[in-house]
Amino acid sequence: MSDKKWDPGTSMEALWDRLAIENSTSAICYRASPEWFEESGQRDAKYLAELIYFFFEDPASVTVLDIGGGTGRTAKYLAPVVGTYHLLDVSGEMLQQAAEHMPVMTKSGKIVLVKGSGHSLEAVKDDSIQFAFAHMVFQHMDREVTVRYLRDLPRVLADYGVAWLQVPAMRYPQRFEEADRGDWPANFRRWYPGEFLEVCLRSGLSVIAADCDALEVIVAKSPVVPWLGGGD
Repeated sequence: MSDKKWDPGTSMEALWDRLAIENSTSAICYRASPEWFEESGQRDAKYLAELIYFFFEDPASVTVLDIGGGTGRTAKYLAPVVGTYHLLDVSGEMLQQAAEHMPVMTKSGKIVLVKGSGHSLEAVKDDSIQFAFAHMVFQHMDREVTVRYLRDLPRVLADYGVAWLQVPAMRYPQRFEEADRGDWPANFRRWYPGEFLEVCLRSGLSVIAADCDALEVIVAKSPVVPWLGGGD
């Protein structure tokens, strides 16, 4: 990889296209070996599948949105157990590699590759997603951009749709020191738990669970949901 990894004047699309060409595995999971990359995709897919099984009676019919899905590290293992899987990414090069890595699922339409703008979820249809997630994605966006994504999330979620969101917590200084040194391939944004939860709430999302240590949040489109005893 090049010594100068990120320039504030570089667009997100240009940045991630370049990183994908140089080494997409390391760009997505910094300095990861191919073996660790695959294992981490399996672990994350298992965790997300458990969430989907908890919230939905028929996981095989659930439409999923993977925000910033890259080359399909998680999609490869999660898509087979859900319905249609929408893999959204700002980088056309990442999406091309995803198509090459998962030819059967992408050609069949099991996985739908979606080219994003890098500014919002405008490429995703209204009320079309039952389960969305963003993992190691918002940390690379300016706060204003993350806010736009969160404000757009209620629009794309179907009734009783759920999303799992993760951002880096401010309380881990060693990770930020790595980012400040330039050890990370892209900019690294930090969040306090309270401010991220407030943005979720102000975006019209209902926060139904939060781990403020790891800064993982589960949000829902509707404040009253059947699986929490609020439905008829």
